[in-house]
Amino acid sequence: SAWKVEPTDLTELDVVDIRVGQAVTVTLDAVRDLELSGRVSQINGQGINQLGDITYQVTIDLDQSDERLRWNMTAYAAFGD
Repeated sequence: SAWKVEPTDLTELDVVDIRVGQAVTVTLDAVRDLELSGRVSQINGQGINQLGDITYQVTIDLDQSDERLRWNMTAYAAFGD
């Protein structure tokens, strides 16, 4: 019933600066005028090897929705301080 964003490209260098509850701004390639706010709800503690980089899955719960959202759209997550 709520949208979630799960970035798949956060390396071990990135994930050390991310924390549960951290504010996130999400934008989408397909809906250029849309900016969504959210918060980190989960950080997977086990990384996976993707072409030599260790990456971690983070789950972002969005604060709102939009009727133009579709599964598997490309999104960009900007993590706040």
